[in-house]
Amino acid sequence: MEKKDFIQLHNEFKIIEKKIRQYDVIIIYRHQSPDLDALGCQCGLYTWIKDNYPLKEVFFVGDTNNNLIPLIFPMPMEESSLPVKKEHLAITLDVSDYKRIASNHINLAKEVIKIDHHPLPENKDDIFGNYLCIHPEFASACELLSLFFLSRSSKYKISSKCAEYLYAGIVGDTNRFLYPATSISTFNICASLLSYNFDKDELYNKIYQIDKRRLNILKYCLNNYQITSKGTVYVIFEKEDLKRLNMETYEGNNYLNELRNLIEANIILSITYIESKKNYRVSFRSKNIPINILASKYNGGGHKFASGGSIDSIKSLPKLLKDCDETITLFNKQQGKTSH
Repeated sequence: MEKKDFIQLHNEFKIIEKKIRQYDVIIIYRHQSPDLDALGCQCGLYTWIKDNYPLKEVFFVGDTNNNLIPLIFPMPMEESSLPVKKEHLAITLDVSDYKRIASNHINLAKEVIKIDHHPLPENKDDIFGNYLCIHPEFASACELLSLFFLSRSSKYKISSKCAEYLYAGIVGDTNRFLYPATSISTFNICASLLSYNFDKDELYNKIYQIDKRRLNILKYCLNNYQITSKGTVYVIFEKEDLKRLNMETYEGNNYLNELRNLIEANIILSITYIESKKNYRVSFRSKNIPINILASKYNGGGHKFASGGSIDSIKSLPKLLKDCDETITLFNKQQGKTSH
C-alpha cells in the first residue's frame, strides 16, 4: 500500500471509530444470500462493538444461510426489532450495490458508513453512504475490518469470538488463501487473528464438513456440468433441480471451486433459477481472466475473478456462453496464448 493510500485509510478508520463512539443505536447490514465474508464481518463488527460498548443498542439483520447459521454464526435479529425511528447509525459491510442490501432500512438512518472491498458501482445511482471505506485491494471485507480492529487494539478489546468470525470470512473469500487477491497482508492479518486463541481446526471442520444433501448437490454438479470448446464451464439449477436436491437458491455458487479446478476451465458459471424474481442468478468465477466487466453486461458486477449477475431466461444462455468464450479468446490473445 502506497503512503497516500495508507494515509487515506488511516483517516477513514478515524471517522469510523468516531461515528461508532457517537451513536447509541447502530444497525449493521450486509448483502443478500450471505457467504462467510458477509456474515464474518457483520458478526465480527457486532461482537467488537458490544465487547467495547456494552450499553449501546446494536443490531445485525438480514436473510439466513442454513449451512452457516447457526453452526458458525448466530441467527440474525428480527427485522421487526429494529429501532428505526430512533436516531441511529447504519453500517453496511461487503455490499457494493444498494439493491443488494439485505433487510434494507438504511434510508431511515441519520448517517450511513459503507465498508467494502468491492469496486464502486459504475452506475452512480447505486452508490450510497455518507462515509465510504472502499478498498478493492483487500481480499475480503473481513480483512479490511480486521485491520481496523487491529490498528486500534491498544485501545479496544478484540475477543476470541470476534477474531474467529473475521478469520472465517477471510478463509471463505480467499478460498483457503488460494485466490489471487490473497496477499502478504492477508497472511499477516490472519496470523494476528490466530493469536486470539480460537480453535481454527474446529472452525475448519464446521466450514468444510458436508452432509449427504450437500454431497448430492456436488454429485449433481459433477455429473451435469458442461464445457464449451473455449473453456467456459457451466452448471444449471432449474426449479425442479432445486426442489429435488432440497437446495436453497444461494447454494448455486458453493460448488464452483470444484469445477474451477478442472484443467480446461477458464470461466466457470452457476446458473440458478430464482422463483421470487422469475429469472436466473449467474455466478461468475475464473482463474485469472477478469470477468467483472462481463458480469456488468448481465445486470451485475463484482471482483475481477468472482462476480455475479442475472439473465431473464434460459434462452439467454447461448449469448452468455458466447460472451464468455469471446472474453476467453480476447484474454488469450492479449497474453499471447492460443485458446482451446
